[in-house]
Amino acid sequence: GGNLYQRLVDVGKIAKQTGVIKGILFHQGEADVNRDDWPVRVRKVYRDLMADLQLDSTRVPFLMGEFVTSEVGGQMGWRNSL
Repeated sequence: GGNLYQRLVDVGKIAKQTGVIKGILFHQGEADVNRDDWPVRVRKVYRDLMADLQLDSTRVPFLMGEFVTSEVGGQMGWRNSL
């Protein structure tokens, strides 16, 4: 119900107090599947997180989950190539 991005930043800052952020795990939901600007928006979130959490993007990988592939019946698998 609030600002999801700010929540990510807040939780990330808490995590950094006692640990090390070793990567960003992202899983796309189906709501944005037809947005042509989606890759640009995701890239912006990642870059903003790196800046706001003072992380080095060469050391903190971005790991993205995929939709179930079309080969095994996934309805959105065609979108994985993005």
